Amino acid sequence: MQRPSVVESTAAYEQWLGTKLPIVAADLERKHRLMRRDAFTFLRGTYYRFVELLPLVAPELGDAPSVAGVGDLHVENFGTWRDGEGRLAWGVNDFDEADVVPYTADLARLATSAVLACRTERLRLDERRVASAVLAGYARGIAEGAAPFVLAERRRWLSALVLPLRPDERVYWRAIQAGPKVDTPLPKAAQALLDAATPGPGWRYDLHARVAGVGSLGRARFDAVGEWRGSLAGRELKQLAPPATRFHARRPQHTPARARGGDPFALEGNGWLVRRLSPDDVKVELDRLDPRRVDRRLLAAMGRETARIHLEHRSADAISTDLAARKKGWLEAAALRLADAVETDFAAWRRAKR
Repeated sequence: MQRPSVVESTAAYEQWLGTKLPIVAADLERKHRLMRRDAFTFLRGTYYRFVELLPLVAPELGDAPSVAGVGDLHVENFGTWRDGEGRLAWGVNDFDEADVVPYTADLARLATSAVLACRTERLRLDERRVASAVLAGYARGIAEGAAPFVLAERRRWLSALVLPLRPDERVYWRAIQAGPKVDTPLPKAAQALLDAATPGPGWRYDLHARVAGVGSLGRARFDAVGEWRGSLAGRELKQLAPPATRFHARRPQHTPARARGGDPFALEGNGWLVRRLSPDDVKVELDRLDPRRVDRRLLAAMGRETARIHLEHRSADAISTDLAARKKGWLEAAALRLADAVETDFAAWRRAKR
């Protein structure tokens, strides 16, 4: 099967996306610039293309049991938040592209991102071994029934890795309040969701435009920040699009929840997502981690967290049976091929967007 041009695929996807929601043109231009940075950033910005590449480059992954998957899973789509008990939790941060997919699709995306992180020197690991670490954590999580990661009295190595990323409170809030103020009213659906997620009656806030991430650039995002009982409180609002899998399949299907599991402050409704803003909500950015502390345990933890998500709506039996039937090294082989394909696309994108 001939592989379509990445430039043509991008134009077609963005045209389709524009029929689903208003596009923020300046943010989309920023995304295009970021996609020129390196192959890892390009991968983060092109989930729609990965969906297209997967059956072409790794068709053997398509017959696996389906799960309610993350979709846009990669090694920087992990972070921390406070759970319902006030404990610091760690796991997948964004579910913007969540959909029903073969379980192998999430694993392939995560392992491919790890390979590209090695090639762009974000990870100082052997690119031929990262997929096996992801798969080992995943298989163990499926076999044992993975529990959420809570950074308390356990997993101190993970706490030591991510807690230094937590910003100073003053710096954190100043950065958010530096965003351009928004004086126009929010869309009705966004306002209704924000009203349902306020810290309490009487909270007065300012709205700021938010520009963050890579893959979701081009969609409306806002920060609401204001004083509440002696300190600042905030909420982030993000407009959701149909998952990119719908662009390719064009099939009506129930979309899995796209609010972070275990986060009591995350709500989804009518095409919008709201969640609390807090210095405790830290995204894992590989170039900010202490490289001496980053090893295969981190990738195994990411694999195990992926298993936990998959088991929320699927029994372990079908996945375990499929895992046992696959040849040794299947994920490594697929991830290396996919990483090569992404690098080819990245080179083509840079040539076209000079």
